Amino acid sequence: DMSLAEFVPVATFGFAAMIGELNQDIRELDQDAAQASTEVRTLNRLLGNLREALSGSPELIDPTLERLIDELASLAVSYPSLADKCRDLSTRLEEFPDQLAASAARS
Repeated sequence: DMSLAEFVPVATFGFAAMIGELNQDIRELDQDAAQASTEVRTLNRLLGNLREALSGSPELIDPTLERLIDELASLAVSYPSLADKCRDLSTRLEEFPDQLAASAARS
């Protein structure tokens, strides 16, 4: 029931919190610090790309979401203990465009 101006920051904050938790888990699980750092940078870059798309490049929202969802699928394979968290975030990202459109309709 939020306007677009309210919904986008709340949703992106939620995504950032979930990615932050995954980042911490990856650092704790991966014995290879360089690999963990690469995974964390990739997630953070993709989140940044999503924020940029939301702030001014709507045509990039869907491809950016798809890339992030693909990355989460890869992480779930690389870190099986994180599979549930990856699936949860992927589900939220998949639902996001419909929620975004509904919020825009209310604005």
